[in-house]
Amino acid sequence: MKTHWALLSTLAGCLLFAANAHAAAVAVMPVQGVNLSEGQCDAIGAVFSSAYARDAHVAVASPADTKPVWSEVRASLATATRFGAAQYVELTAIRLGAKVTLAGVLHGGDGKEIYRAEASTPSLDEVDGAAARLARALIWRQPVLAATYPAAPQLVEGVPEAPPSPEVASPSLPGNMFGMKGIMAFPVASGRSFSPQIGFQFDARIGPRSYFMEIGAGLLAPTDDSPSTTALRTTAGFIELGGSSYLNDGPVGLYVGGGISPGLWRTETAYYDYSGGYSYSSNGSVSGAMIPIYAQLGLTFTRDIRTRIFAEFRASQHLLGLTDPQDNRTSYHPTVLALQMGVGW
Repeated sequence: MKTHWALLSTLAGCLLFAANAHAAAVAVMPVQGVNLSEGQCDAIGAVFSSAYARDAHVAVASPADTKPVWSEVRASLATATRFGAAQYVELTAIRLGAKVTLAGVLHGGDGKEIYRAEASTPSLDEVDGAAARLARALIWRQPVLAATYPAAPQLVEGVPEAPPSPEVASPSLPGNMFGMKGIMAFPVASGRSFSPQIGFQFDARIGPRSYFMEIGAGLLAPTDDSPSTTALRTTAGFIELGGSSYLNDGPVGLYVGGGISPGLWRTETAYYDYSGGYSYSSNGSVSGAMIPIYAQLGLTFTRDIRTRIFAEFRASQHLLGLTDPQDNRTSYHPTVLALQMGVGW
C-alpha cells in the first residue's frame, strides 16, 4: 500500500498546483462608437470588461487586448479565436445629445448570437453604471432593469442584486479546462492475472461547449505490493491524445469519446529464489512500448461553473503485447477497464 499512498499524495499536490491554470473565457471587442471619441470608447470598453470579469468570475480579454488583433483581421470571431476565448462580446455606444446608449451582443465560439441587451444613461458621466448593468444582463441573460434618474446616488446603477452564487448560475463559461484526475485501472487478459493499478494524470480539455479535445500525461502503478503474488505487476507512463463530444447541453453533461494513449511499460513478477521465499529483482522485469486505444463514457457534474468535477468509465485495448518476465516468449494484450475522477478549472 506504500505505492497507493505515495500516488495519492502526489495527486493532491498536483491538484493544488493546477488550481491557478485556466484559460480566458470571454473576449470583448473594441467599442464601436457614434458621436464619441476613440478615448471615450476605450474607457467604456475597459469599464464593461472589468464589470464582466468581476460579476462572472471569468478571465476576460478587454478591448485594449483585442484591439490590435481586431484591427488586423477586422472580424470578431477570428479575433476571439486568436485569444482562445469560447465566447465574445460586441459593443456599440451611441451618443445623442447628452444621452448615451450601450448595446452588447454575446456570441458563442461558433459565432452564433447567444443574447443581446441595451442599457442607457442620461449623460456620459454615469456610463459606468450602464456598462455594469449591461454586463450583468449578458452574464445572466436577463433584460436590463431601467435606472431611475435623478435618484439618490447609490441608485444610479440600478443593478438587481445578484444570486447568492453567481458562478453557479452563469451559463457563459467555455469548455476549456485544465486539471488533474485520479485513476483506478483493472487489466484483464486471458491466461494471466494482472495486479490492479492506481494512477494520476494531468488533463487538459480544449474546445467549445459542445465538444473537447483531450491532452494528458500520467503514470499508472500496481497496487499489489505482496512479493508472493502471482499477478503480473505493470507500471506505465503515458501521454494521451483524444476527443469527446457532449450529448446534451445541460449543467450536468454526458459525453462519449475515444483516443490513443501511447507510452512505456515495465512488467514485474515474483520468483522463488530457493533461499527461503519469493522476491523481486532486476532479472524479474521486462520493459517495452505500448499503444492502447480507448473509448470512454463520462459525466461533467459541474459544467456551468469554473471548478468542474467529472467522472468517467474507460475501456482500453493494448495493441502491442506486454511480456511476462517469467517467459519472454509469452506476451499479452490486456483490456484495461478504468474508473477515473477529476477536477479542473
